Amino acid sequence: MGSSCGSRGVSTLSLAQKAEGAFLALAAGDALGWPQEITRNGKNNPAGKRAHVEFKAWTRRSGGRLRPYRELIRPGAYSDDTQLTLAVARSRTNHGSAWWKAFTQVELPLWTLYERGGGGATKRAAHAWANGSKPWKVKKSNSVERYFAAGGNGAAMRVLPHALFYAAQENPAPLMHDVVLDGLASHGHLRALVGAMQRLVNAALCANVISARSSEPWPTPMQPGGWRAATIRSALANCWIG
Repeated sequence: MGSSCGSRGVSTLSLAQKAEGAFLALAAGDALGWPQEITRNGKNNPAGKRAHVEFKAWTRRSGGRLRPYRELIRPGAYSDDTQLTLAVARSRTNHGSAWWKAFTQVELPLWTLYERGGGGATKRAAHAWANGSKPWKVKKSNSVERYFAAGGNGAAMRVLPHALFYAAQENPAPLMHDVVLDGLASHGHLRALVGAMQRLVNAALCANVISARSSEPWPTPMQPGGWRAATIRSALANCWIG
């Protein structure tokens, strides 16, 4: 991904053009990939037994166990991955440094009204925020345990707005901090946070956050010492303790 972002032509685009292209590509990839996903019980993708690269209408099972129904998904429709990426983008654009408060107290609660395809961890966290509780402090039986066991890719799907917001800065520490803070809004397992950090590297490369002239070396999460422990501790303290 990094090499393609540095190819001739793409490198001459403005940040605004790159941002528009990144969001469009994310939504398009989501719309193409969503119907290809393997269902929880291991069956073939709901759009058909063979993968395809065209936008097609398909149906998915919705409503859970108590109110199941078949939902029509129209060609080009995207899932919770794009929905929540846009939610983070709105929070960052409209609320600046208060983005996390807007995301957890406005965007996530409202998302429960229009979500499509959301994972269990993200939906549980969103309902907790909607009820005025932090997901790591919910009193319902097993809720806190399930939060800290949530290691899915929901947090990784939301890194793009952060990479774009910090595109003019060379120091990666604030960007890393915000990505971890974002992830903690819905996922408490370190696997989810490591995944988000790894995906952030790719997003930051495409936003030209990582500069050859940067005085701050970019930490790679999958390498020893790459986590920048002080930055991670700061995010954890601001979220779980603060």
